[in-house]
Amino acid sequence: MSKQSDGFARKIAAIALGALAAKLALMALEQAWTKGLGREVPGNLDEDSAAANLVWIGITAAGVALAREAVQQMLARKPA
Repeated sequence: MSKQSDGFARKIAAIALGALAAKLALMALEQAWTKGLGREVPGNLDEDSAAANLVWIGITAAGVALAREAVQQMLARKPA
């Protein structure tokens, strides 16, 4: 396999694994929110408080970013 196609394959793998990590992180955060607080995640801007929406946005943004970064760091390591 050429070096160029190997780089392309790594980029595609990084995108797919990053998306999977983001989805899994979001699912875990939703479960933690529902089980921990005993209520559904905020989603309706009219009915839910602004504070709850802001906290949820912050938590999900941080969790998804950390999950994607973890995948990027794993893929960036050179195999031994």
